[in-house]
Amino acid sequence: SAVHFDILAYTWQNPLADIPRFYENSNWREGNEEREMSCSNGETLVEAALRVLHTDDPFEKARLGDDIANKWLQGHIIRPYDDSVDIAVPDRPSRLSNVKVVSPSEMLKLGKAGSLQSRQAIVHGLVHTESWAIDLSWDIIARFGQKNGDEAACGSLDSNVSEFQQGEIVKEIFDKVIQKFHTIVRSYFRGPLKPPFNETARRAAGFGPQWYEPLTVKEIMTD
Repeated sequence: SAVHFDILAYTWQNPLADIPRFYENSNWREGNEEREMSCSNGETLVEAALRVLHTDDPFEKARLGDDIANKWLQGHIIRPYDDSVDIAVPDRPSRLSNVKVVSPSEMLKLGKAGSLQSRQAIVHGLVHTESWAIDLSWDIIARFGQKNGDEAACGSLDSNVSEFQQGEIVKEIFDKVIQKFHTIVRSYFRGPLKPPFNETARRAAGFGPQWYEPLTVKEIMTD
């Protein structure tokens, strides 16, 4: 819910935050604050995604994202994209100037949650992880939510090619995409992925087990 985003945004800016005290004393309550951010009637989902990416304040970013998602699910935003609009997706999402991105070696030591400092470090790390996940989700919508050349090409396969042959071609392309995904994950993620996974949610998002189950096994190096 939006209140969880609010807490995440607060602790992102305040790594030593007292979260229960913040929630108890906060003037913000879910459903009690009017959201100023609203989507215009002609705005597409891709254009709305860009607004999220260009928002640097984490509070506004979270609330705006929540607002846009609800409008899309409720049918208030109808069009995914507009072919006539040239969309430029930023290389990096906007961040406040006081947010410092550091290398893994400079990160706070998490510990095992046995002390207040350890628990604060864990929550702080979680906040950063979730903040990047939010931006990544909207970046995917903005970057790949439009009809692109590859999609158009797939729709224009020679009519003389049989449906079976077309299916085989698409399957071959799909398999190559998954193999490339596995290669990228193994290049940047150390070790195998650890289940359990929310299989229902992943399948609903079009993310079948063939994408992630092979990554739960350590890669066997061959000569």
